[in-house]
Amino acid sequence: MKKSLHKPADTPLKVSIEDSQIVIRMGIDVNSFCALAKHGGPLAENLRINDPLQFAEDTISELIREDEIGASILTDALDKAIEEACNQGSTAIYELKRKEQEL
Repeated sequence: MKKSLHKPADTPLKVSIEDSQIVIRMGIDVNSFCALAKHGGPLAENLRINDPLQFAEDTISELIREDEIGASILTDALDKAIEEACNQGSTAIYELKRKEQEL
C-alpha cells in the first residue's frame, strides 16, 4: 500500500475505484480551506472555520440533503458526470445489435 504524503485531514480531493466502488475522499482541513474567500470560497473575508470536523459534517449533510423529488447536490453531480462520460465517448459503451435489443 502506498504511503500518503499528506496527513488524513490534509488529503486533497481524490476520486478512485476501490473494491468495485467509486470512492470520493477529501480531508476535512481541505474542505475548510476551500470555504475561505481567499481561496475562492463562499465565506466572507472576516470569517474562519474553528471546527473543521463539524464543518465537514455540515458539508456532508448538504451534499446528501434531498429535495422534493429525491435529488441532492451529490446525485446531481454524479448524474452530470455520467452524462459527460457518455457524451465524451466512453470506451466502455457499445451499441447493441438488433437481436440483443429484442431480448
